Amino acid sequence: MWLDVIERYPEMRWWVAQNKTVPMSILELLSTDPDVSVREMVAAKRKLTRELMERLVRDPEDSVRLRIAYNRSTPLDIVRGLLSDPVPFVVERVKSRLEWMGETV
Repeated sequence: MWLDVIERYPEMRWWVAQNKTVPMSILELLSTDPDVSVREMVAAKRKLTRELMERLVRDPEDSVRLRIAYNRSTPLDIVRGLLSDPVPFVVERVKSRLEWMGETV
């Protein structure tokens, strides 16, 4: 059903990604979507697999990487990896999150 919605109504991809019941296979597909807002929505999902988070943390768009940094389900080792991100505001968010969790930065 979700693939049918994406194919028939491509403008609904963001709404599909936002849906709480969307299966992981559809999130994996949408994680490579050309629309950055769709990838941002995928990166914000708490139910992502580690593999999908590892893919999104390497996304060329800093806003997608920032969403991974904000995602409370992102494992700490992936969050720590963003300390070397080339974008200062991503690094600042990571530092704030780690400090809030009692981690030394």
